[in-house]
Amino acid sequence: MSNLDPLPDDLGTAGAELALSDNLTTAKFLGHTYELTVLTVPEDGNWLDTARRALSQTSFLILDAPAQAQLAVADLPEAADAILLNASARHRDLRHTA
Repeated sequence: MSNLDPLPDDLGTAGAELALSDNLTTAKFLGHTYELTVLTVPEDGNWLDTARRALSQTSFLILDAPAQAQLAVADLPEAADAILLNASARHRDLRHTA
């Protein structure tokens, strides 16, 4: 991609859908199934409510959210054993380990 090409609004979702499609090709031979559920939070929406809803269905979340929202999701009791993947925020606090 050229730096002059505009980034599509659904770049992350499109990439995840492509990866899922690719993985399902091999998965069918192994008897595995995978699915992608996309939950979108409006700018004035509630990140935590949406994260709780997602965490009630899976323990794997890919977050395309501001750093503070991601940290708040990580602090939820429901996220204690979850794997949270940061897809976009560059904030250093998201990479800090205790």
